[in-house]
Amino acid sequence: MFRKLGIGFAALTMLAPGLASALGVGDYQLKSYLNQPFEMEVELIDARDLAAEEVLVSLAPQQEFDAVGIERSYFLTDLEFEVTLDGQGGGTLRIYSTQPVREPYLSFLIEFLWPTGRLMREYTVLLDPPSYAENLRSDSSAAAPSSAVVAQPQAAVTAPATQETAAAEPRVIASSQAASAPIEVVDRQEYVVQTDDTMWRIALNNRPAQSISVQQMLLAIQSLNEDAFIDGNVNLVREGTVLRMPTEEEVRRISTREALGEIAEQNREWRARLEARGIRLPARPQMDATGRTAAADTGGDVAPQAGEVTLVAPTDSGSDGAASGTGTGTGTGGDSRALENELAIRDERVDQLRRQNEELSSRLNDLSQQVQTSEQLLKLRNDQIAKLQDELRKLQEAQGLA
Repeated sequence: MFRKLGIGFAALTMLAPGLASALGVGDYQLKSYLNQPFEMEVELIDARDLAAEEVLVSLAPQQEFDAVGIERSYFLTDLEFEVTLDGQGGGTLRIYSTQPVREPYLSFLIEFLWPTGRLMREYTVLLDPPSYAENLRSDSSAAAPSSAVVAQPQAAVTAPATQETAAAEPRVIASSQAASAPIEVVDRQEYVVQTDDTMWRIALNNRPAQSISVQQMLLAIQSLNEDAFIDGNVNLVREGTVLRMPTEEEVRRISTREALGEIAEQNREWRARLEARGIRLPARPQMDATGRTAAADTGGDVAPQAGEVTLVAPTDSGSDGAASGTGTGTGTGGDSRALENELAIRDERVDQLRRQNEELSSRLNDLSQQVQTSEQLLKLRNDQIAKLQDELRKLQEAQGLA
């Protein structure tokens, strides 16, 4: 029986002599790895006379997360809970998700509710990458060291069965040689910067996931291609450069707040640099101005060198966190590219609103499930009261007959 329960609430308790059950929680076993859907099993003990449908498990309320200092991240709303009892006082709680875990660790707080009690339990689990688990299995099955050296292993093929067989085979390494660490091969996409490109558009079009902000993507691209940016500023990218695109995991290592702050700081440095040379940016965000045009109009000496694409950042606070720019187009082409960049900014704002809407929808769903859980607990309590009243009536009738 699958249950996905959201925000919990204070448990309804009814203390009846001889009927109070003290549910216990034992050890847990993690069954998934990094970048895989989450799966974990928790041992349940002292279930006694409880039925599986009487044990309601959910994420703890937001105030409980705040009390212990744990962030209730959006990913946690994807967790589902399945309770199985063996009828002998034991059981298992299965916790799983449909989406893969991208962070190396996961912290969360679980609330257990049953008709006569309530229990809170905090978990912090570390997730190893699948390659690490394969290495552990390979090392555990390796034979004792000898002086013989086996042939170099062949490249792994994509068939899962072949990979498992290769991982299970023992490897013998000479005692005088150290085992080399496995090299992770990342299949990266690449992009060649064109004259009419904008960094904003490049980052927007190459995001590995819609939930990633353009600012995060910009900073991740810059960190992978430091030589492509003049003076380490994302507003100055060299024309013709081949940019390596980051993976989703690499981008998510950069928080949205960090990306906004860093890109905004680079924008401020860029504007200060232009103003120091007598070039004033227009009051309205001009996302398509080029260094060559500015230098020609002002008589300054900041014309970019050959092969450089100069990117001018927007000046309004609403778009200060994103760098953008163009090549050398002027006139109608420049106006068109400026419009494209303004549309890109609006796309990013729409994306932010979409993520906020998803968060609000998730919270609304949690509240709806909270009401359903309350109704279930109330029904369980009423059923138990009715059962007690019926037993009491039968006992009184038996005493009257005696």
